[in-house]
Parts: sequence; C-alpha cells; structure tokens
Amino acid sequence: MWRIARDGRLQENWQQEQEQLGVTFAADEQVLFLATLDPIENLSQLEQDLDAQNLQLAKGIIRTGRDGLRFAQIDYLMAIAPPTGKTAPPPLNPDAENGGWGRRYLVPQEPQNPTPIDRPTERQTNAPSRPEEFLQ
Repeated sequence: MWRIARDGRLQENWQQEQEQLGVTFAADEQVLFLATLDPIENLSQLEQDLDAQNLQLAKGIIRTGRDGLRFAQIDYLMAIAPPTGKTAPPPLNPDAENGGWGRRYLVPQEPQNPTPIDRPTERQTNAPSRPEEFLQ
C-alpha cells in the first residue's frame, strides 16, 4: 500500500503523483475494508447448518447480484494513522517509475517527418481539368 517517495517519506501512489499531475487530493481518515465472496449456490444449506448450532449470518451480509445469485459481502470501516518517519530514499531511476511503465499519462511527441515536403507555388500542369474534378 505504501511506497517510498523520493524524499524518503512513505506515501501511496496517488500522493506521489499529485505534483506531476497538478492536482491536490486529501486522504480520508478512515479506510474501508471490503471482502466479497463468490456466489454461494447452496446458501440455504449453510443457513440451516448455522441455525442448528444456534448461529446465524449477520443482517445485511447476504446480497443478491444482477444474475439473481446470492453472495456474502462484509465491510469494515477502520481509522488508520498514516506512517510516520522516513527511510532511505530509493535510487533515482526513471525507468522504475510507475512500476517500470514510466509516465504513461504523458503523450509522447511525434517524430518529425524525415522527408522534406516541397509545396509547389504554381500548378504543375497545363492540362485541362477532367470532368471528375468539377462539382456536380
């Protein structure tokens, strides 16, 4: 979750890229942890087994997807303090930026055409116009 910034501070990716992108974001003080389990085909059997042990699934944990299958989803909101202190900054390597992909949000410049194009100042033929060249 955290990466070492160029000055040695621990930051998330979005915090490190703010300056280059020219935007400013503020971190939320709480983090939402979310776990979603695959659709359970035999959820009724699980509920019966838990009921036999005097247990039951928490309210709101079972959800229904668009396809009609039920699944279990749990979320937990927790306040997490950001890390403090610094460490040794990583070596400056432009190829290592963005996981080796570099600054993909920057559009590279097109190379110039190596062949010079001379634009004629006059028409280069004195042939009469063809019928296809006229508006119809």
